[in-house]
Amino acid sequence: MDTEKENAQIVAFAPQNAKLNSAETCRIKLTLLGNRYNGFGQIHLIGDDIVWLGPNSFRSCGDSFTGNYNVIPMGIMSEPIIC
Repeated sequence: MDTEKENAQIVAFAPQNAKLNSAETCRIKLTLLGNRYNGFGQIHLIGDDIVWLGPNSFRSCGDSFTGNYNVIPMGIMSEPIIC
């Protein structure tokens, strides 16, 4: 999170709070950083017992394959609350 008057603060980890020192109205900028899994990952691979991801994990078949897209939740998962 970044404002016009203050330096950036990381709010990615619990408790996901940031303190604003300014009582004035200001613009708040949220920057989302993710990874490339949903775009370039093994999206047809299923299974909770996968311990290694590499070139061979893209070649899933049998019980490890799904025709659906197996993506992971990512992003801003709830609306910001300012109080």
